[in-house]
Amino acid sequence: MSLLALPLLLALHGGGPYRSPEDPVLPPPASVEDVTALELDALIERVPVVGREFVLDAEAGPGEVRRDRYAEELRRRLDEGLAPSVAQWRRLFVRTGVVHVPARWVAGVPFAVSLREATWLDGCELQLVPTWTGWRTAQVGICGTRMCGDGMQLEWQLERYQELGELPLGSHVLEFEVRLCSTLTADVGPRRSFATGRTRALGTMTFPVDVVATLDEALPPVTSAALEDAVRDSLRFIGEGRPHLRFEPDVARHPALAGVGLALEVELLRGDESLRTWRLDLDAQDWFALAAPGHADPWRVVGWKLPELPQEALDDPELGASYSLRVRGTDRDALRLWGAHARWSGELTLPVSAIPRADDASLGASTDGR
Repeated sequence: MSLLALPLLLALHGGGPYRSPEDPVLPPPASVEDVTALELDALIERVPVVGREFVLDAEAGPGEVRRDRYAEELRRRLDEGLAPSVAQWRRLFVRTGVVHVPARWVAGVPFAVSLREATWLDGCELQLVPTWTGWRTAQVGICGTRMCGDGMQLEWQLERYQELGELPLGSHVLEFEVRLCSTLTADVGPRRSFATGRTRALGTMTFPVDVVATLDEALPPVTSAALEDAVRDSLRFIGEGRPHLRFEPDVARHPALAGVGLALEVELLRGDESLRTWRLDLDAQDWFALAAPGHADPWRVVGWKLPELPQEALDDPELGASYSLRVRGTDRDALRLWGAHARWSGELTLPVSAIPRADDASLGASTDGR
């Protein structure tokens, strides 16, 4: 069977920073706010989620970016000797998605956590060391020289899903000694004092976890007309010549998507015939920041080239009606959908002629499915 599989995590709320289930969301700050005058707790609430720390800088020119001013201010304070409390560090890591320790897990599956590298920790390695024996240490970041792009991609994939050990059924409180280390020297670059050659013990952090018997208990399957409409509305074709299919979820437009994980299988059909088999895993797509909290941002899309689909099928409704896409929510790799509270389990089939064309000919992340 020809299946295009994509596990994808949607943001808990469209366009805003990552929110852990335990943490509230604050209203966005005013653009004129003086970041240097903010109390540390207020600054922590405004530091953007990992993957959204850079913003377009219109003054610098088209396509130029700069680091978000709240992330920049946090790093400035760290370089000047700021020492957050254990509670503040924990809040910062959890809220921005640097650390994700799932609150529910499935028995029989090695317990895993997700760590992500923040720009305001540039030059540092974050380590979560379990306080009991037999479990592995989780870590993210770099101590020393960065690898090439391919090496970085592999490293990011491994960091996003780190198996630590086994947990039995029941409620647990996981305890980690958290530390930052670096081997950078002071002459690597400006404002690197925070990342200069030493290890910092940040303290002990705890995380409650409930281990349940089935995936349905940990991540309940859900379906509704609103969710089907949201998935349908997220599909569109773009460009000319070789057709590109784009999937662009929008939580702001479809609130039903909030907190719902999508592990999609998409099958391209001509009549009853499956045309191609290829697979895209969540980790393989991490280069493009897919599954990152806040994924519903409009510039974060995923797309596929479909050489089996003739361009004429997009222009001729009669021909287009002979081709279809079958989209189904699955449980494959569902535990990798960090931050989701449920997973879509519905299914819909759409004739190609019913999928709209997008005006924008750009493609956020495109692949031939290899």
